[in-house]
Order: sequence, then structure tokens, then C-alpha cells
Amino acid sequence: GDYHLFLHNGHGGPLGWSAPLALKVEAAAPWPATVFNAKDYGAKGNDSSDETAAVQAALDAAEANGGGVVLLPPGKYRFLGSLKMPRRTVLRGADRARVWFYLPQGTQSHDPAGGTPEQGMAIPAFIHGDNDFGVENLNILAVYSPLVIAAPFREQPAAKAGWDTALATDRYAENVFVRNCRIVHEPTY
Repeated sequence: GDYHLFLHNGHGGPLGWSAPLALKVEAAAPWPATVFNAKDYGAKGNDSSDETAAVQAALDAAEANGGGVVLLPPGKYRFLGSLKMPRRTVLRGADRARVWFYLPQGTQSHDPAGGTPEQGMAIPAFIHGDNDFGVENLNILAVYSPLVIAAPFREQPAAKAGWDTALATDRYAENVFVRNCRIVHEPTY
């Protein structure tokens, strides 16, 4: 509805009140609900392919739609790059118990799909965006990547390797959520 807002400066008694400020409060527009199945864009979930390009293609299709839901069917998805989240988009696993994301774990000597430590460190922020995005129903295993899910923020924390430059921006995140996710992050390796 439409409101008139008056503010008081805390001093000056009746003279401390401001002139009325017109304010309109509206419900937020719903996010698009169109579903983009990552397998339709080439994702396999077979525990051996690099899924970065396929999942990003589904995210790009959601962006062209003004947002939506990028659905990952059950499977094991390996990534050698980062995912840029468009606004008003949700990256959703079909079933948290059966959707796994793996970043390079440095186990290439006995598992060719495991990747190298250098490949993992080359992903400073795995899932990232500016604002208005969500991640839900996923298991994510990361060893060497400094940030797993990230959005810019104004005040930087104490500098740690990769954190100070991973999201170099003057913007800050709003309306970002992570729901029903299990993130196993082992940066100590």
C-alpha cells in the first residue's frame, strides 16, 4: 500500500520531525518457475565428464528467460570450472541424497576423474553470482577451491588465500539463499 513516513531525529521535541516521505510497499515479483533440466544441455551425471559447460549452458538459458530453475537429476557431476549464477535463478538438485557435485580433489594418480590440486585452486569461487539466486538440494565436495558458494559482500573478512580477490567487485549480494545442501569443504589439504 501507500504510506507516509515521518522520521524524528531524537532531539528537538515536536520540531525534530521530518516532512512526510511518500512510501509505497509492494509484494516482490515472483521468480520465474520455468525448469531447465541440465541433462537437456549436455550434463551427464556419470562421475567422469567435466559438467561445467553443460550446467552453465542451462544457467545461461535460464538467464535468457529472466530466471528459472536449473534442475540436476540424480547423479555425480564433476566440475573443472566455476558456475556463474544469473539473477532470479535456483540451482536445484532433484534429490539431495542422490545429487553430488565434485570439484578437483587431487587424486588424479589413482582416479583420473579426481583432478589435480592445481585444477582445484584455479576455481576461486565455484558457484557465484551478484544477487537474487539460490542453491538447494545438493551435496558439494570441494578440496582446493577457496570459496564454494559466494556472492559479493561489502566488508571483506580477514584476508585469507584467495578470499580477498575471489569476488573483486563494488557490488554486494542481496536475496541469496542456500537450502538443504551438504557442503564438504576440505581446504586444509
